[in-house]
Amino acid sequence: MPADPLDAKLLEVPEGTPLLRERRLTTDSQGTPIEWSDDRYRSDVATVTVTNTRSSRTAML
Repeated sequence: MPADPLDAKLLEVPEGTPLLRERRLTTDSQGTPIEWSDDRYRSDVATVTVTNTRSSRTAML
């Protein structure tokens, strides 16, 4: 997504500079939302690697 005027000011880049945008919703084990983020990153200073896994925990006996 291109940097709008506010993102450009906050990230110190010209308006229209390409940015990486990540929207993320994190939930607990019951599916209740616990965190929402809408982040933007400059491609010249950030490298992003995403690993997404889902597993269930078993009760310890």
